[in-house]
Amino acid sequence: MTKRSVVLYARISVSTEESVSVARQIAAGRKYAAARDWRVVCEFVDDGVSATHNKPERRPAWRRLLASQVPFEAVVVWKVDRLARRVIDFLHADETLQARGAAIVCVEQSIDMTTGEGRAFAQMLAVFGEMEAAAISSRITAAREHLVSEGRIPGGRQPFGWRSVPNPDGPGFVRDQDPEQIEWVRGMVERVMRGDTVYSVTTWLNKSGAPGPRTRRDGRPWGYSSVNVLMRNPVLAGMFPIHARRGFDLNGFPHVRRNEKGEPIIAADGLISVEDFQALLHAITHKPHPSARHRHGSSSPLLALLVQCLACDRRLVRHHAHGKLTYWCPVCGQVVSAIPLTDFVVQRLLAERGSQRMFKRVLEVPENPAAAQRLAVIEHDLKVTALALTEDRADADTRHLSEEVARLKRARFEARRRVAGQAFERLTYVGTVKQVWEQCADDSERNAVLASQIETLAVSKAVGGPKFNADRVHLSWNNERKPIAPVSVPVGPIQRRASQPGPWISYRDASRLSGSSEGRIRRGIKTGLITRRKAEPGHPSLNRKSVIAFLRHDGIID
Repeated sequence: MTKRSVVLYARISVSTEESVSVARQIAAGRKYAAARDWRVVCEFVDDGVSATHNKPERRPAWRRLLASQVPFEAVVVWKVDRLARRVIDFLHADETLQARGAAIVCVEQSIDMTTGEGRAFAQMLAVFGEMEAAAISSRITAAREHLVSEGRIPGGRQPFGWRSVPNPDGPGFVRDQDPEQIEWVRGMVERVMRGDTVYSVTTWLNKSGAPGPRTRRDGRPWGYSSVNVLMRNPVLAGMFPIHARRGFDLNGFPHVRRNEKGEPIIAADGLISVEDFQALLHAITHKPHPSARHRHGSSSPLLALLVQCLACDRRLVRHHAHGKLTYWCPVCGQVVSAIPLTDFVVQRLLAERGSQRMFKRVLEVPENPAAAQRLAVIEHDLKVTALALTEDRADADTRHLSEEVARLKRARFEARRRVAGQAFERLTYVGTVKQVWEQCADDSERNAVLASQIETLAVSKAVGGPKFNADRVHLSWNNERKPIAPVSVPVGPIQRRASQPGPWISYRDASRLSGSSEGRIRRGIKTGLITRRKAEPGHPSLNRKSVIAFLRHDGIID
């Protein structure tokens, strides 16, 4: 009789004395298999991996288990929650194993996944595991909020400039400024607030002999990211960041601990006020500030959210590879260069759709002096009545004024409805696609023009080398709806902008003038025929007149 082949899988988030270590899980699995005369062919362990934050298919050991070429009939786990803490994750894992003819076996829970009753029972256990994970998360969050409300810290390493000290008023620890480091932090804040870049602050720290950040245990100097992260940390204003939700809310403010009223909890160990911290964030993240610019060249949104992978039917995302902007598929990994693809699509747009008419939505509101005057009178009476409510009056007078306010509000609603009800929307012709394209001020507006014209834009995998090939691009135009022009394009017949072209142009614009690559332009710079200035990345740096004179000297243009 052939023995049944099985594999063992163990997982744990954090090893503690009261937890079941992976060694104990593996030992229990071996004992369970030996008692049933099963043959263990492989063992897979995910140590220090959370099941709540990591799906099975994202865990290294589980991926190796699924990719294993060794045949097996079952996966032995200690409990269902060792495999998944969410029902949907458990069902996906079970479905994947069924596809290769294997089942799940639990040591501590007698489950036979080959029967309907066993599968139902396993799903119930997965539900309870998910509930347990949610309860643990709620208890931890409540404990952290309780500690912060009492001025204590929930644990973890403190940022540079601060330290953990014993709580003088009770148990636990509180956060306090580190006297040996806080002045360095104060110097960083002052320099960023006055307009210095993060790079210059980093250079100042290293040249001044500042103590290194705690994250660099080998004594290496300060780096850009260390300074940048510290300058965005809400601890500068005495707040408590939520590390489990790193990032910013919709208003651009970091996620911090808040009280019952929704206000940030602020301790007395901050360096600056909340208002100054918001100004500091603005100084770093605002576009005119050099530290906020892209470090890898252009951040143009042209073709953003429009390119798809033909093989995976997934949207390609922008990605910087070796200093070049590309579009990358997160599923199959195919890559296509962004600039050749953009030039190819724009050329086809202007050649094939340049003469198509574009429109703009215009809201027409006919003049109605009587309705507007009636609305103004009602709003004035409403303000006067509301102001009278704030004065000291008798109860009867207050009730009368309240009824009058309610009546005026109803009248105001009706007057507004009559005024707005006469407004209507219509489409107005603004020009052809080529004319609108020339009127666009930036790539965001050009991207809107492309989105109104493109039906599908898919890219297939490269064959025969990494170079761009037009055969990879599958482009179709939209013929069903009327194309809408960007909001900034003026209504009526298009006229060219009166502003003259600037004296400086970029490498890309210069290469387009020459009709060749940037190599010719760089040769002109080396020979001194093209004037170049120092500029931030992405800003025009070549003198327009010198570029045109160089191209005329080479006979490229007349």
